[in-house]
Amino acid sequence: MGVMDFMKKGIGYMKLAFEKSTIDEDRIEKLIIEHRNSKNVEWMRIGDNYYSVDNDILTKTDNKKTYQANSKLAHANYKSMVDEKIGYLFSKDSSIHAETDETTNVIVDKLGDNFNYDLESLGFEASNKGIAWLHPYINEKGEFKLFVANSEQIIPGWTDSTHTELEYVIRYYNVRVYRFGRYETVTNVELWTPTEVTYYRLENGKLINPVKMGHFKLNGIDTGWGAVPWIAFKNNRKELPDIKFVKSLIDNYDLSRSEVANYIQEVKNLIFVLKGYSGDSLDDFLEYIYQKRAVVLDADDESDVTTLNPQMDINAAKEHYEQVKKDILEGGQAVDKNLDRFGAAPSGVALLFLFSSLELKANQLESEFSRGFNNLVNFIYLFLEKTNNAIKREKVEIVFNRDMIMNETDIINNCNSSRGLVSTDTILANHPWVRDIQDEKEKLAKETFDTVGMIDTNEE
Repeated sequence: MGVMDFMKKGIGYMKLAFEKSTIDEDRIEKLIIEHRNSKNVEWMRIGDNYYSVDNDILTKTDNKKTYQANSKLAHANYKSMVDEKIGYLFSKDSSIHAETDETTNVIVDKLGDNFNYDLESLGFEASNKGIAWLHPYINEKGEFKLFVANSEQIIPGWTDSTHTELEYVIRYYNVRVYRFGRYETVTNVELWTPTEVTYYRLENGKLINPVKMGHFKLNGIDTGWGAVPWIAFKNNRKELPDIKFVKSLIDNYDLSRSEVANYIQEVKNLIFVLKGYSGDSLDDFLEYIYQKRAVVLDADDESDVTTLNPQMDINAAKEHYEQVKKDILEGGQAVDKNLDRFGAAPSGVALLFLFSSLELKANQLESEFSRGFNNLVNFIYLFLEKTNNAIKREKVEIVFNRDMIMNETDIINNCNSSRGLVSTDTILANHPWVRDIQDEKEKLAKETFDTVGMIDTNEE
């Protein structure tokens, strides 16, 4: 047997093994344990915490006495960066284009009125957790719907190292139920394959009560999508959350600012120089001063209390945390809103430079979200085919209309200068006053029709 024949046979064996592979209950139980304790899930929780400004500084343990300043300042640097990125990319409604207006209208209709809100939710989820998951489903009324899940609930079974194809998805989540006369928390588990879904209850680490069903019902018959109905929307190629790149810097910033706050509070507390103090300990003395603002000394000529004013280098501390703040902005690819370098009204070129880091970060998210959107469109086509409303499959694109501070005059002049060089859709997509391209085209068409109608009427 030649090398090529051997390789072909090996590939054949691998393909056969994959086709026959199944995920059993024992494997699901082990995967859930591994997932709960994984670094990925830990970072998801950290991302959630820091977006809620529940920074590590708030739970930092120390041995401070009651009379000692103990500031714990948690800053919202990370929340601001995530809000900035999501607002930049999703605050304006996205534009969807197919090769024909008819297909565009069908796709937009199936996505529903809340699709841009869903996109924004996916953006927050992906930014904080590295990956977001969208579940397309058909409800009891036979309507195409979308559901954004909590990412830490999802265990993907990828078939490839690049994480493009799914063999299965496991979803597990806790719910409150009323059983045996009291409320308790139970864990539900779902196993999704290309053809069906199996529901379990997880108790004492074991799966029980399996119920196997199709993905949905058509004419009363269990039916499957033919693909795992879960779509990944990644934050970046590595599926890393934004907090991963700035956490240590934010922790240091919180600590530095807290220490400066402590120093400032301690400045008003004098340093006491004691002579002939008969107390048990200095801690007792300071605690008494803290509570009573006075001290009793023995009637001794040598007994005395004097004070010193503590000094601190506030400038050095300020320089440190200001540098850390700059490092956070750089590491988080955020906009430095200090406009001293550009003046009160930056030019278009200056604004592009100002937004360059944010633009790079947004481009990563846009690239991954475009891939996710393509998968979503495929499920819409599948839905139309399965409900006997099939249409010709066309390439469908989504355009994320960025909400950047801009010099509107420059942009409008560029749009006017581009007439005849690029399409009307492209010009409208880049015009600062246009939010909905399709709606704007309809308004322009109506205005043109009305104008032509008026001219014709006058001529008659």
